[in-house]
Amino acid sequence: MHGMTDSTAPRANSASTPQAADLSRATIGTLLDAVFVDRLAHATANTARLRDLASFDLDALCDVLVLDPRRLAPSTLESSIVRRHVEAHVPCVYYTATSQQALRSVVAASEVTPVRLVLFDVDDDPTTFREVISLAPRHAHTNRLRLAMKDALHPLLPSVRVTLDTVIRRPEQFFDAGDVALRAGLSRRHLDRLLTAADLAPVKNWVVGARAWHAAHLLVCGRHSVAATASRLGYADSKALRRHLAAVWSVSPTMLSCGDADVSLLLDEMVTFLRTRENDEADAASS
Repeated sequence: MHGMTDSTAPRANSASTPQAADLSRATIGTLLDAVFVDRLAHATANTARLRDLASFDLDALCDVLVLDPRRLAPSTLESSIVRRHVEAHVPCVYYTATSQQALRSVVAASEVTPVRLVLFDVDDDPTTFREVISLAPRHAHTNRLRLAMKDALHPLLPSVRVTLDTVIRRPEQFFDAGDVALRAGLSRRHLDRLLTAADLAPVKNWVVGARAWHAAHLLVCGRHSVAATASRLGYADSKALRRHLAAVWSVSPTMLSCGDADVSLLLDEMVTFLRTRENDEADAASS
């Protein structure tokens, strides 16, 4: 079985599980008024560290940003720190009030694309913020693959490079290879030719691989069910998810969620999957 080690099933959530370990290390960078910080601190007690963006060093990055878009102003130090986090693809959550002025600021803040909107005194409860904190380990998991493929993507056209990076980060935005080609502004055939010339797999592998990589995190670290994982990644049902995991690692969702996955080995096999050209497979089959 690819990417797995022989061991007993993991214990239920405890201080030693991957999920708890990830949560304990999460640092939330905040740009909020005091009353919002107090609510956030109460909701995330013992699961995250809160740091005001004004206290960050120039090169420091947090795991998740939680900010009120009303606090964003182009000329402030905090806004430059926010831009640096955005460039590093750190997940950002808007946390604001329900007033008209606050909601207008959500629309007006064009520099940041938040992954979630949380409203004060509406849904800012511990359950919601646990979901916010869970973005941190998934972000780190995603960046492992992005870093592994960075050099391979570098020679590609900027539009293709950015699009494939987006596929890795947000696979749920792409239904199939045609969606990826459309985002890159190319025909699917032209895009596949460019990938072949760069010794990379066809675009369909990128859609399958990115979804499988995110699914591995949700199943192994997030302890999500197969159905919940499929739903979060935009699958109509779990059958396609099962096919994708089998295509990349020859494993089932149950094998990932009930065993101890060697993430480094999973990553190596994922990189191979994204660098295997169709003609390589055809040559192997004919030999």
